[in-house]
This record gives sequence, C-alpha cells and structure tokens, in this order.
Amino acid sequence: MTKIFPIAVLKNFLTISLLTLTMSACKESSESKPDPVIDNPPQLANHVPTITATNKNTLLGSAITLSLNIPLEKGLIFYENFDSQPDWATLGRNTVGDLPTNWDAGRTDENWHPNDGDLTSMPSMLISGNNSDQVYGGTGKSFITYLESYNDTSNNGYTSDGIITKDIPDSNEVYLEFKIKFQPGFAADFERGGIKVARISHWDGPDSGTGKRYSYFKGGNNAPMYIFDWGQSDYGVRQHHAFRCDNQLTNYYCIAPEIPDSPRQIVTGEMSANYSTHVEREAPSIPDLVNGGLLNYTDTYYHSQVWGDIWHTVGIHVKLNSAAGVTDGVYQYWLDGRRLMSLVNVPWIGTGGDMNAKWNSVSFGGNDRFHFNEDDTAPYSARERWYAFDDIKIYDRLPEGL
Repeated sequence: MTKIFPIAVLKNFLTISLLTLTMSACKESSESKPDPVIDNPPQLANHVPTITATNKNTLLGSAITLSLNIPLEKGLIFYENFDSQPDWATLGRNTVGDLPTNWDAGRTDENWHPNDGDLTSMPSMLISGNNSDQVYGGTGKSFITYLESYNDTSNNGYTSDGIITKDIPDSNEVYLEFKIKFQPGFAADFERGGIKVARISHWDGPDSGTGKRYSYFKGGNNAPMYIFDWGQSDYGVRQHHAFRCDNQLTNYYCIAPEIPDSPRQIVTGEMSANYSTHVEREAPSIPDLVNGGLLNYTDTYYHSQVWGDIWHTVGIHVKLNSAAGVTDGVYQYWLDGRRLMSLVNVPWIGTGGDMNAKWNSVSFGGNDRFHFNEDDTAPYSARERWYAFDDIKIYDRLPEGL
C-alpha cells in the first residue's frame, strides 16, 4: 500500500513547506549499484523515501534534488547514477542539444563527431549502458567523456572539450563524491598530458559580467572555483589542484592573500602534486595496481599504478573562508576513502572579495591537453580515449565519518 505523507520540515535538510513524499516498503534491491546509506528520521524507519514529482529528478524549493527511489542522507542535495536517463549524446562538433534530465548547462568543442560525417568517431559526451566496462557495477548507465588527440599546436595545444553542469543552491560548503574509471591503457607510462575532470564554482549568473556560463579567467563569471585535473608528466601521474579566488578581476589566481603552507608550491593558482611524497602521511598508502602491495612515500608512480582500469571513488570538499581575506577556507581530497590532501587555510574570498559569492555550480569534464596520438591518418578509435563517471553525490556539508 502506498501512503502519502505531507511533511513541513524534512529532517536534516533545509525547510521545505508541505513537501509530498511517497513512502514505499523497503525491499531488497536487485540493482548491482549500491544505494547511498539511509539516514531515516525515526518516524520513517524501515522505509525508503521517494520524491513524488513531475519527473524523476526535480528541484524541490531550490533546496534538494534527488532521483526517484534514492534514500536520503544528511546534507545530500543531488544524486545521479544515470540509470533512469534516456541514452544521450552531444549532437555535433559544437552542438550539445537538449541536456540530460535535471542538468542545467553544457558545452562541447569537438574536432570530429559522428553526426558531422565522422561516422566511426564518438561524441565528446554521452550517457549509455551499451558497454558494461564503462558502467559501475556492470549494469545500468554512466556518463562517458571521450578525448580527442590530433596534431594541433593552436589554442595552446588544448584539443577536445566537453563539459556538463549541475546548478545547486548557494552554499558555504560543498562535498562532491563520484565514481570514475579510465579506459584500459588510458595512459602509458611514457605519455604526458592533462585533462580537467571536475570543478566546483560560483557562477555569477546570466545577468552579471559577460553573462556567459563558461567564461573564465579575470574577465569571466566564475570565482571562487576549484578544478580537479588528472595529469602525467616526467614526474609520474599527478594530482593537479587549481584554485581560483574572488575578486575574480584582481585576485583570480589567489594572490591577495596567497594560500600558505601548501605541501607543494602554488603558482598562478596551480598545484601539481604526486601520489607519494605529497600525500598526507597519516593516510594509509595507496595500493599499487601493477606490482601489488602499497605505494611508498618516495618513488615515482604512473597512471597504471594509481588509477589503472578499475573504478575509483573521488571525494572533494570545499568550504569558504569566514571573512574576506581570512585564510581559514578548506580544500580536501579523498581517493577511495583515503584523504590525501587537506588545506585548511584557503582564502577563497580574498581581500576585497564578495562573501556572497557562494558555491552554486558543479561541473564534470572540460578541455584537455593530452596528445597521445598525433597521427591524423590513424582511425578515430586510435585517437580517442574515454573515462566515465557514475554515482555522483553532492552534499551541502561534509558527510559524517570523513
């Protein structure tokens, strides 16, 4: 029997007037993907709350977005595992088309696309379950990004670009968690490059500055912002952390004040760290996916050893500083439950910045500079590589236990 409960205040979340929930009896799920841990209010014990709405992902009072049949967690404001999404892909080299349900913006800049006559190529972004190797748990769907590599030195060597964005309510604090997998052989030890993976930012909105969603740098509309990049250099696989601060015009690269006491020098807002000497020593060592055992704190390691071709869980936590120019903002990075980086002195809002510039946007993907094959006569399959996202969670606080 399905029951309808009017609820004035949803426990552990923002107040939402007369929210309608459909309560269904719990049953063992046959899905291979695990649901988030349930944080049941006492009166809802032994039940899984389900949002009743016009579609499976609806923004309720601009406060919380959840897919149907997804249990509630403290602070969870968005969850997406793509399983209920229709198959989706960009429409052309520079055409995103209609966005996936409940996503708010996207852009693409591709050198080739199957709809533009490049029939054996892949789009820069798609949602699909056609390849079980690309889906967490082997069934369902995921969000997949394809990189393009070609012989082009223009645009500073950056090639393909596909990015998708979810808007969230203004928040002083955000914790982002997602599953990620790189295709087998994504980067050989001798290959060098970098790609933008995920970012958390404040977007000024369509009526400010240039009004453009993806307008960056000093004249743009996005600050503060954090960008998580994958990279590999002569010094091994890298964890690239990019910090962008407010005031965007005068302090985009976080110089007023600077970020003190970082484990690596930050240059124009960029910190390139390894997975050995630059990780927190209190954290357990990272498994070596090639040789077995654990990585130590001294050697150089490569993509195959840290990421390999298995699914990983990435966690990113950002929190604004208490006042403009005060160095008490937070940035933290987890890989598979191991906290590898923790900065508690980030002045996201610098001297003269706007404390109302809160986190309100989360994006996945972006442009890349990874020239793994510059033979323009090679088939597209040899000049494309993919990585996939699944089980995306966005919180307005740090989850318990981290």
